[in-house]
Amino acid sequence: MPSSDPANLNRCRRDRGAGQSRLADIPTCRTQTRTQVLRSEREHFELTAGLLGALLGAMKHSSTTRLYQWERLALGGDFSAIPTPFTWHQSGRFAHFLNGYEMAGGMDRLAEISNAMSAQFRRTGQWQGAAYELWLCLFFQHRARRHLGSEDIDPRLDDLCETLRTALGQLSPREAGLLASRLAPRVM
Repeated sequence: MPSSDPANLNRCRRDRGAGQSRLADIPTCRTQTRTQVLRSEREHFELTAGLLGALLGAMKHSSTTRLYQWERLALGGDFSAIPTPFTWHQSGRFAHFLNGYEMAGGMDRLAEISNAMSAQFRRTGQWQGAAYELWLCLFFQHRARRHLGSEDIDPRLDDLCETLRTALGQLSPREAGLLASRLAPRVM
């Protein structure tokens, strides 16, 4: 029979607070105390889950509030707000608004697109392609430099950014809306 001795109850509380007893050890305490402990554990869990949910919600909100105005407008399909000239340094977060792996159909296809466009640039000295292809190439170039740990700024990448800005500016409102429907802010 569980003991209702006050000294035993205090020992259970003290040991539980010090992390020395497990829930399975609690039957040595009064039944009412075990119920209280279970309620306390549930309340603690619910409080922790609620705080974690609020924190994650705040992080999600803050990731979009840190965007520049032009980035917010671009996410909505207003690509005319992209700075002129558009440089590699400004394009890091923007490049990741589009999930290049998904849009290209996988890493291998993304690499093929980017490598073909880069080879064409080396031959002609100009970036060419549809807006989404240029964006895929920009995405791939950012991912490649991140994985390689390269921080060198290649002037040809500024040209890629500016060509992408121009191509996005030439989209019809319908095309811009369709492309914007595939975008999402991503925290890097």
